[in-house]
Amino acid sequence: MKDHCIQDLISQLNGVYLLSSMGNEEEARRQLMLMAELLRYKISRRDELVSVKTESSIAEGMMYLHASRFGSNLTTSISIQPGTEEQYIPHYLIMTFVENSFYHGFPGVEGPWVLDVAVTGSSATLHVSISDNGCGFDGEVCRTSDAYGTIGSLLKRLESLYGSSGSLTITRDQGTRVHACIPVT
Repeated sequence: MKDHCIQDLISQLNGVYLLSSMGNEEEARRQLMLMAELLRYKISRRDELVSVKTESSIAEGMMYLHASRFGSNLTTSISIQPGTEEQYIPHYLIMTFVENSFYHGFPGVEGPWVLDVAVTGSSATLHVSISDNGCGFDGEVCRTSDAYGTIGSLLKRLESLYGSSGSLTITRDQGTRVHACIPVT
């Protein structure tokens, strides 16, 4: 696990400690369960395909935890087109970029922060979009540098799974915009 993930976990645990010490034990338990679920999901199911419903539920949990820390300084949304929930996507397709927003995109950028996830599709193609208003980064660098481990790994998995039928574009435009196009199988 990368240092920034461990640092985030420590910050989340400190938040849970504060909730508990202020008597809000129910919320502290909820957040601990979400953290456990996120960690379990991150380290298991690698190289698997998961449903949009599963991946978006995990992303929603991470967004909830960060919203509890940052309050009105963070706005998040997840929009899933009906009928796409049971379609399959590579594990961590959405989460890679949700994490990236929190760990790299928002730090150092004055809020309020916005993070949106949308999944739409047709009978032939699934479209997954993640956008934030953080500092942004150049998507082409991810294709040519090993420094972008999780994103580079995801790009390789997409190529292996879908060849030229799938695509992933990353653009820098008042933040980062990610768009994955995946054939429905």
